[in-house]
Amino acid sequence: MEKEHFYGRLIIKSKLTTIEQKQFENVVDRLPTIINDQCQRCRQIVTGKIRLAGAEKYCIYCQQLGRISEDDELWTINEPNDFNMVKNWDWPGKLTKPQMQVVTEILSHNQKHLVWAVTGAGKTEILFPIIWQGLKQRKRIAIAAPRIDVINELFPRFKRVFPTVTMCAMHGAIKDQYAYTQIVVCTTHQLLKFKAAFDLIIVDEVDAYPLSGNQMLWSAINNACKNNGRQIWLSATPTTTLLKQVRQISYLPLRFHNFLLPECKITLVNRWQHNLKRGKLPAFLIKCLKNFTINGLPFLIFVPTIEDTQAVLQSINKYFPNLKVMAVHSRDIERINKILALRQAKIQGLVTTLILERGVTFPDIDVIVLGAEHSNFTVTSLLQIIGRVGRKLSRPSGEVYFLTNYYCLKLYQVKKLIKKINTKAQIMGGRKYEL
Repeated sequence: MEKEHFYGRLIIKSKLTTIEQKQFENVVDRLPTIINDQCQRCRQIVTGKIRLAGAEKYCIYCQQLGRISEDDELWTINEPNDFNMVKNWDWPGKLTKPQMQVVTEILSHNQKHLVWAVTGAGKTEILFPIIWQGLKQRKRIAIAAPRIDVINELFPRFKRVFPTVTMCAMHGAIKDQYAYTQIVVCTTHQLLKFKAAFDLIIVDEVDAYPLSGNQMLWSAINNACKNNGRQIWLSATPTTTLLKQVRQISYLPLRFHNFLLPECKITLVNRWQHNLKRGKLPAFLIKCLKNFTINGLPFLIFVPTIEDTQAVLQSINKYFPNLKVMAVHSRDIERINKILALRQAKIQGLVTTLILERGVTFPDIDVIVLGAEHSNFTVTSLLQIIGRVGRKLSRPSGEVYFLTNYYCLKLYQVKKLIKKINTKAQIMGGRKYEL
């Protein structure tokens, strides 16, 4: 381990070797793990009801990052911003006028800022000039999101734009050894490992599970940010609570290619779950799948539960044995490879849970939601699902079908919300794309 590994990090003393402890004991700041029954890494209250064999208190809330007990220490070194001057970046694109307006608004102050932008508005591209300004000032930057899939999507994009900048990705499925870098792209859970490390923290999908309403993860974000640092939050569907937490807000209802959000089409499919147990697919879904086999376009079929993914996949294989489709969900250890297979056109479709509702981009995609009435699908998640469609200029719109047992209020709310967003987008010059 190198000295720089302690910069802005919280490292558990007991996890170090005896040689490492002797090597760094005189250069680190040594912090208690628990003060007044509060864990100093995750800020949760340690009750003391659960103890180790030696009767020591320990924190059960963040132990997946390495267990810490009251007889241990956290070692750290203040972040020195020990980075070389960055001279260039590589992005041939050009921001639209509405995107540039958001950049101007963010750079006009140093407070927390929420970017409320419709899915497909180009939030990531808006960040490029903001990050570039920070890099030129030798600032350390974290780009965080609640879900692994979003990190896997973002990391290669930032790596391409800033190829000469030291950068690492961090999430639970990455086993690579930690490296001290100027940019860290990570899940919000990984920020628990840092203390006053970043001059700028950008949080994407700020309204998504498991970050939404999670005080431990919000503490991690705040603790990882320097006292004079700033935060930028990104969301297509911010909650009322989030809107109240920040004064500076940029609103962008127009997608980067100037075409409107596609509107959803609602179709009744009575007793779809009952028929699915018997291996039968709704007639309308069969019709859609026939069209997919003809046009060859990629597609996503969202279902309410993990069990539904397998049942739908089995039925599709029975009806369409030559159609290349896989099922994916949050517990699927192969989900990264399956998403990559769709992106590389090795398969044509995925049957998925809400794990793919946000943070992933597939060109030319069409979407079906089977069981849109189910409680697992909310207005927010359905809006995010619609946002998967039409994200590329090659096909700036697509088909979105909600298949439902019955009409319900939230489906009308989604349609009303889309019309509201598109009306505002039209005022900014947005137009409808005809398939």
